[in-house]
Amino acid sequence: DIMAQKYDAQTSCLTKSAVFAPVQREARFRCICRIQKLIAGQYTTVLDPMAGEGRDAFVFSPTAMVNDKDPACAALLRAKFANVSSFNLATEPEKLFTGHYDLIYLDYDNFTLHKFDSGQKVFGKKSYRDICDLTFACATKFVVLNDCSVHGLKFYKHSALPCYERILGVPCPTQDVFLEALPDYYKKIYPDWNLEAVSPYAKGNGATAYLLFKKQ
Repeated sequence: DIMAQKYDAQTSCLTKSAVFAPVQREARFRCICRIQKLIAGQYTTVLDPMAGEGRDAFVFSPTAMVNDKDPACAALLRAKFANVSSFNLATEPEKLFTGHYDLIYLDYDNFTLHKFDSGQKVFGKKSYRDICDLTFACATKFVVLNDCSVHGLKFYKHSALPCYERILGVPCPTQDVFLEALPDYYKKIYPDWNLEAVSPYAKGNGATAYLLFKKQ
């Protein structure tokens, strides 16, 4: 079970992708492609702070600014992209989130609503909320966020569901109802942004949902 693995929040995709069967990896990749098609032609500059091998980043833009602290991933990225960095989000995220980008893609490993809302430290002394705050301040048009909360609803419903319902303040009897409640929640935190689309993958291990935010 991927959620039980002791991965760092920035774990290299070379490690974490091995957990998924090829069919699962391809299904998640198709979710990204669907998101990209929704916004194609509406952005130019892209930042991927946790780019891994760079497959997703390349879908958004072959000229994306990509970052990964893993040396093996950074080497792969340099073969594909012109702009590559290796900042550690646990210690120096401010060095990465400088300037502005039309689109920022947050391919978190184990992001959940609970970890975000609670401020749990996952990048050293930094939390998902810390990195998201930097992201939403730096992005000018779109943010795409990989949210694994639906994994909890699928495999740990007895504990995840009451937690999510408490945070959202509404009953969430199904995954669809849970996802429909997210826009209002995030609007309170990032009032200049709308959660406009969700591309979920909810079959088998590795269930997740890609959230597309658009700035007003």
